[in-house]
Amino acid sequence: MSGIIKKTFFVKISDEESIPYIKSAINSAKVDFRKVKGNSFDLLLEYSKENEQEVNTELQVLKSHKIVDVLFEN
Repeated sequence: MSGIIKKTFFVKISDEESIPYIKSAINSAKVDFRKVKGNSFDLLLEYSKENEQEVNTELQVLKSHKIVDVLFEN
C-alpha cells in the first residue's frame, strides 16, 4: 500500500542560490520552499512511502555538507 507523506522542516540554508541545488539533490520528493526571513525557510517535502529512506538519506547528505541546517520539523 502506497501513501503520500508530507513533511515541513524549518531550515536555514547557506544562501538562496543553493535552492536549485537542494531541489535537485532531493530528487526522490517534490520540494518547495517558503521564505520566512533572511536565509530561513520552510522546506516542504512530499513523497511516497516507498521513497522515505531515499529522501531521508538525501536530506542527511545536505545537512552533513552544511548546505541545509534543519532547525526543527513542523
